[in-house]
Amino acid sequence: MRRMRGKSILAVMLSFSMLGGVLSAGGEIKNASAETETPEFGTQIITEDMLNTTPDKDYKVDMSMQGDAKDGDYNKYFLDDDVQTVKINIDENNLMYMFQNASDKPQVMTNQVTIGDETIGYAGLKTKGSYTLENMPYGNSRFSLTLNFGKYIKKKKYGATQNFHGLSKVSFNNFYFDKSMLKEFCAWKVLSKMGIPTPQVGLAKIYINDKYYGVYFMVENMDSSILEQYKKVDKSEISDYLVKPEYYRMEYNTAMDQFINAEGNFDLSEHLKKNENGDYEASEALHNAIGGLWEYDNDTLQDVAKMIPTVLKWQKKLNQLYNGTDFSGKKIDVNSDEYVKLLDQVIDVDEVVRYYAAHSFLVQTDDMFTGEKNFAVYVDKNGKSMMLPWDYDLSMGCFYPTTASATANFKITQMYDPERNDFGYNEEEGYSQYPLFYVIYQNKSLMNKFKKYMKDCSKIAALGGTLSTGETIEPGYINSCIEKIQDKLQAAATMPLTSGGRYINASQPADMKKALPSIKKIYAMRSVGVVSQVDGINATVCGSGCDLSAVGNGQPERFISMRGKMAIVDEKTGIFAVNTYLGGFAASLTATKLPQDSEQYKTIQSNVQLDAGCNAVEMYSLSAVGSPIDKYTVYVPTASKYKNTNLVLYNYKKDGSTEKVSTKKDDNVYYGEVSELGTLVLATTSKVENKTNTNTTVKKDQAVKGKTYTVKGVKYKVTANGTKRTVTLVKPTSKNKKSITIGKTVTIKGQSFQITAIAANAFAKNKKLKKAVIGASVKTIGAKAFYQAKKLKSLVVKSKKLTKVGKNALKGIQKKAVIKVPSSKLKKYKKLFKNKGQKKTVKIKK
Repeated sequence: MRRMRGKSILAVMLSFSMLGGVLSAGGEIKNASAETETPEFGTQIITEDMLNTTPDKDYKVDMSMQGDAKDGDYNKYFLDDDVQTVKINIDENNLMYMFQNASDKPQVMTNQVTIGDETIGYAGLKTKGSYTLENMPYGNSRFSLTLNFGKYIKKKKYGATQNFHGLSKVSFNNFYFDKSMLKEFCAWKVLSKMGIPTPQVGLAKIYINDKYYGVYFMVENMDSSILEQYKKVDKSEISDYLVKPEYYRMEYNTAMDQFINAEGNFDLSEHLKKNENGDYEASEALHNAIGGLWEYDNDTLQDVAKMIPTVLKWQKKLNQLYNGTDFSGKKIDVNSDEYVKLLDQVIDVDEVVRYYAAHSFLVQTDDMFTGEKNFAVYVDKNGKSMMLPWDYDLSMGCFYPTTASATANFKITQMYDPERNDFGYNEEEGYSQYPLFYVIYQNKSLMNKFKKYMKDCSKIAALGGTLSTGETIEPGYINSCIEKIQDKLQAAATMPLTSGGRYINASQPADMKKALPSIKKIYAMRSVGVVSQVDGINATVCGSGCDLSAVGNGQPERFISMRGKMAIVDEKTGIFAVNTYLGGFAASLTATKLPQDSEQYKTIQSNVQLDAGCNAVEMYSLSAVGSPIDKYTVYVPTASKYKNTNLVLYNYKKDGSTEKVSTKKDDNVYYGEVSELGTLVLATTSKVENKTNTNTTVKKDQAVKGKTYTVKGVKYKVTANGTKRTVTLVKPTSKNKKSITIGKTVTIKGQSFQITAIAANAFAKNKKLKKAVIGASVKTIGAKAFYQAKKLKSLVVKSKKLTKVGKNALKGIQKKAVIKVPSSKLKKYKKLFKNKGQKKTVKIKK
């Protein structure tokens, strides 16, 4: 079935059919006979028998590109500071067939796909989406896409089900609702930092048959690979039940009790059987009783069939706790320790609370509570579940279009928009329909933890500080993430697209540039809105200067009446101020950090009146729009280098006088009252060691030259700790690793060290090692480094600095091993690796 269009377009086409014509993409009538069908894409209708569906019979899986997801080797292809290049080469008939039948999401075979500098053959390609796919503008070929690296290359025929360094599937979303091109990119930064399982993400430039289709959001598919990497386990340890429920609230249907046997387990032997083709089929009774535990398609049923009895038992236990009973049906106090202990048997409590906190922070209301969608549930083999986030292109108040003020101040315990569903304003009544959240919501201690994690989100997005995970974030994190990539994104969005490809609902790069200030501002505003609620500041954040309609699918800020206690925030520094207003126009705040070599900094430094022994370390010039009636309370987030330093705040006023601020401290945030907004001077009585300090004096908490440290199961010896910091990789602590990736750097005692050498015997007699990646900083490989690593079949050398490979470094590795080196170093490295003990059948290639 070829792709159909929306009802309005079809109606117009039908009306013109009376005139014997068809409607072109431009709206003009073209004459056509009744027998002629003009395809939306291409010059002729492509049928299945015209497709190329068979890989080359001599094709071999490139084992150097095979990997285990748990090792995360594919992460480096999802870039933080650049736009990845993805080139798809495909038979033209296959491409046109996919376009012409896009709504059916047919899988077609590519010839090859290149991501960055790596090329892989015969990946599957398909369109993706639901609403966004159904509502694509006529004739626009910028569909969202999914690549499946193992669709056509299976283990049975090729010896391995092909993957891309451990990645099975990756999708490319077309920014249907996102003019900024950064909405999901930023949302996933917050979700990832919150310590919950998240896919790898980035931005990509897509070329198909050398034609440029523009910039896409690149995201790892909802797949077991996410959990393998999060848990650091093999795929065999991950259950098959990872699903994205739709239109289902996870309420247990008591009709399922009919399938419980005498042992208390679900016996589905008579209702879930294999047919003559070996496929599972569910009985009508099971289908009717089970609800939406899996999508109603045959492929998903095959995936989850073996797990269904375990999942049903999990669901019944979840619903028992949701109804305030233990697993025997006895009433239980939902605020008791016993309740939390039982709940922890059913769900990963901490992970689920983190998920809901991050989800609420991001104001993504196209979710479980309004459409029963856009989330994933994982149930492990022991019947314990986790929540996985998904689909954040309508985050930050852009599902039911709203303003910056409404988004920033969105109630932290409200997961829905009351105007978009039937909850009304009674949260408890509404949430009681959703067991997956209500089991958290009805327990006070878990909701306190929820609020704590909400504040963590504010620290990640804008305010900085130490998270509950122990990680320290610098202020203005999301702002810095955007600034790191915005120039590369703008350049990619400026490039002209192929004929027939157009950015949807946006004119790029103009709309992206217009959206940048607002996407930065909304994260800072939401951060202050959440902290205001959690900490009891009780100020309303002003949304002035933030236009969510520019970001995509939001509303512009209307006239804001500045009345009552209001907060204004600077997105770059995270500094915010609170004051009381009686009316008037909207207020806003700008905080400019003064460079220490600037004349303004030097002038203030020479005039500001500091206490004896105090030294100015940073200055911020503050300016605001608006007319408050009281003193400002200013909140100043500080960098991690001041973590163990006591800072003093001074306000250098416009008349040249100095006002010492009586401050309090919350983690990294200093706050206190000032009579006016002047220049804030941060001063300290002790010398602050900058993280980039090149002083060679070894501090008490620094790594010591000559000493060995263990980081993530690998021992490193510090060889230099001065202006340049270097280490030698000594050996892993275990010889059970199947794969090892030696990075460019390693962090020891909070400092980054380049890994410049691999010690002699580092991986000697590691009989399980199959793949090793040597990082970009390595200069020498010691003697017998991989001696008798008998299963080593893939050695990837990323370094272009390699000068020495020791004697017998490769003796005893697999005889058909492949050593992959940078193309520019192929000739040199062939000489360098010559006669290092490996068999002559070992190949060295670029």
